[in-house]
Amino acid sequence: MTHFTAKSLRLQKLYLLFLFVLISSSFFNGCSSQSDAAWKTIQMGFRNETSQIEKAPLKNNLSYLRVNINGLDVLLVKGYIDSGSNGLVDVWYSSDGSVLRIQEGRYVGSFGFDQNWQEVFRNDAPSFNMLLNSAMSSPIKLSSALDQNPKKYFSAQSYIAMPSYKAMRDERISTIVLAPVLPESSATPATIPRSFKNYLANKELIWISETPQPNDIFKKKGDSFAWYGFLKTKGGFVQVIGQQCLSKDFCITWTPWPVQP
Repeated sequence: MTHFTAKSLRLQKLYLLFLFVLISSSFFNGCSSQSDAAWKTIQMGFRNETSQIEKAPLKNNLSYLRVNINGLDVLLVKGYIDSGSNGLVDVWYSSDGSVLRIQEGRYVGSFGFDQNWQEVFRNDAPSFNMLLNSAMSSPIKLSSALDQNPKKYFSAQSYIAMPSYKAMRDERISTIVLAPVLPESSATPATIPRSFKNYLANKELIWISETPQPNDIFKKKGDSFAWYGFLKTKGGFVQVIGQQCLSKDFCITWTPWPVQP
């Protein structure tokens, strides 16, 4: 799936060595049996076999994401928490050294996929908690996400798209919250992978959508967009799925694994 230059392959090998040392020292504490089991779990990454992912042995001291990378289902393991310009970043990795970075539920970069964003920065992006609390406190309750005219929140994002090296600076983003989608509704975003839709069945999801606004010169919306699905619980809101499309033809979708009922 992934294509690399000779230079990037060398970087991948170095990164894999680093990950192996990190895994060995941080998670397994010298216990060979636990180490072997967890390493076999990590090796499940980048196998497009749903049954293998569902049967993969999981360690209680590790956190996992099930990720669909443009049609390929994989299992990622949380390696560590990094510090970013806007707060802490969860860093997830696969067996081949590919990396996915998530900050407060949003994609903030990746490495090793066919398409990636690097040096991602978001300016004034509204927090999901603020968006959800504000939307759900509204006295207007609608039964379908398609029926409403939701309030828009504006922010900006900057990044470098790889491998094209195309730089986007202060791309204007519109964020909206859609009314809860009833379990029997078919209003799930069309870009959500089929293999993930089973895990969304019978869930009344609240969707947040983020879309680049038309360029002032070309009057044309950008290719990238994002979807985030939440469940309301007694303690607030829980994100059950996220999706960032880096272009109209390449989307990264993730959900915590294993999926909670």
